[in-house]
Amino acid sequence: MKIIGMMLTALFLAGPAFAQSHSVWIEDYAGEDIVAAVDAGKTTLIYCVGSLHSDGPVVAVGKHNHVTQFVIQRVAEQLGNALVLPILPYAQADTELNLTNWEAGQVAAGTVSLSDEVLSLVIKEVVHTELIGVRTSAGLKGPGFKNVL
Repeated sequence: MKIIGMMLTALFLAGPAFAQSHSVWIEDYAGEDIVAAVDAGKTTLIYCVGSLHSDGPVVAVGKHNHVTQFVIQRVAEQLGNALVLPILPYAQADTELNLTNWEAGQVAAGTVSLSDEVLSLVIKEVVHTELIGVRTSAGLKGPGFKNVL
């Protein structure tokens, strides 16, 4: 019983430490923590587009999303002042949709394509809502994000 009580006490005391994120991914933060991170010097917001499209029989359709996630995390960590929005997993992929030569290993299955107009609007709305959300949050002391990549 003593051991269980000590374990519960340790978990209770460690709880606030678990809530504090050192991640560069904005989705890992609570809303108040995003405002606090911006107040503490996170001045850059990064938003990236990946892609889902087929490139042949042995290449995963989500390759661009996986590479983007790895690279952009490193970029944000190197900058030290950046938070990263979730990667948009869709892009303009009309060329890939036109590849349908089964013998050559060219198939369009798994490809998701957005028109240039829709892609532009999605990017604009996502970034805009995050900027406004931070700027209008109670407790923000500064202007919010200064740089958007």
